[in-house]
Amino acid sequence: MKKILLLLVCATLIGSGFFFFKEPKTPTISVVMPVHNRPDLLIRAADSILNQTEKDFEFVIIDDGSNEETKKVLKEYEKKDKRVKVYPNPKNRGIAYSRQRGLELAKGTYIAIMDSDDWSVPNRLEKSIAFMKDHPEIDAVTGNLETINEKEFIPNYTYQKEDKYQDEIVPGLFDVELMFYNSFSNVSSFFKREFVQKKFIRYDENLISAEDYDFWRQFVTHGGKLAKMTDVLVYRRVHHTNSEKYYNAMIDNSLEIHKKMFSRFFIPTPEEIKFEYSIPEKCNLLKKIMTVNSQKPKMPQIYLENRYKAYCPADLENAYYLKHTINGWDGYLEKTSSERIVRISTGDVGKLVQKENDIIQIVWDKWPSEYFAKGENGVYYYMPDPEKTKTFQLKHINWADQFAIHMDYKEGCRMGARHECAKIKFVKDDILWIDWADSRWVSEEFKKNKNGEFEFVRELKETETVE
Repeated sequence: MKKILLLLVCATLIGSGFFFFKEPKTPTISVVMPVHNRPDLLIRAADSILNQTEKDFEFVIIDDGSNEETKKVLKEYEKKDKRVKVYPNPKNRGIAYSRQRGLELAKGTYIAIMDSDDWSVPNRLEKSIAFMKDHPEIDAVTGNLETINEKEFIPNYTYQKEDKYQDEIVPGLFDVELMFYNSFSNVSSFFKREFVQKKFIRYDENLISAEDYDFWRQFVTHGGKLAKMTDVLVYRRVHHTNSEKYYNAMIDNSLEIHKKMFSRFFIPTPEEIKFEYSIPEKCNLLKKIMTVNSQKPKMPQIYLENRYKAYCPADLENAYYLKHTINGWDGYLEKTSSERIVRISTGDVGKLVQKENDIIQIVWDKWPSEYFAKGENGVYYYMPDPEKTKTFQLKHINWADQFAIHMDYKEGCRMGARHECAKIKFVKDDILWIDWADSRWVSEEFKKNKNGEFEFVRELKETETVE
């Protein structure tokens, strides 16, 4: 009788799964990372996730048709850490397909996006989940990025255990900013899986680039609330090694996204659809959107008004639009009195001094005085202080121009193209090294010829220095 009773108990336990099987715990976070080759960079990226201070996560890796060396690295990670789950694509399907497949396989309450050539700071996930728990009304959060070179590891990073996130919650910020550019960092993003599923938000596998921009466009148009932490969460590898087809697609896809965003309010003209928008163009479009939205609201009007105030002067016609190529900013100056001005985006104030030949001087209250000269389309471009410059005649392969150098700050600009400015890496009697401010152009060496002109010699290597 006892044997029969014991057998019945065991059968019941086996049938219920209690004795031999326990349902695996659902992870709080799913980190999703597509991979296509680059095994050396993959190691750096994977280690940065597996060494996170927050341990409750699964690491979903989509192998997008990688080579054998990469597959070997992935297998080793899968063996040594049970949180790693590798899912191979039968063939290379592209970044959008792989990102979407990762979302569909993820089981976590939250999803963190990772790229296989980047590096996440040790407490990235810890800070992200703390933010989301403190702000349950937010559907997605991102953070700031630092850049790293092709093979460079993380320079001078220090982790403080007591670090707490620093938030920057501006209602409607991304609802408006995403109309003009992809302002929400995908590679440091952290979002609710349930929201994505309910709203059927997807990475579009037909897009070979700008798929992340389209993803966040869907997020805000479906009412998702986005926020940002000011903390650096990811060190991002910067490169320009993709195909020409990739970069052309980025432009075309971005144009289509802008069109979709504006079409919520009005049918944009071809002239209003651009890849990049200047601040004056943003201001004019925001005015148009505010007018339409006040009659047929698509979003709270205060979102648009706040972004307009952040960029644009009350009197567009009489404001000065400045581009500071050396320091990398642009924005409007608005008069507060006959001589006083304020830079709208930062609140910096100073005195406006009118000079001859369309040149103005800004005597900043808190910064060194600066000069700007009127250029194309009424834009005022930074120029070196005329009283502290030394002028060189530069002769390039395709152009020749005067180049004025501000000797105190070792920076200068072409006088015929004021927006083409540079830092001076090195200068002596017969040699001039120029580091152009525009990231598309490499540093260059010029050498004085027999006519006294500084003639282009060669492009400089990134690491090249003067002995």
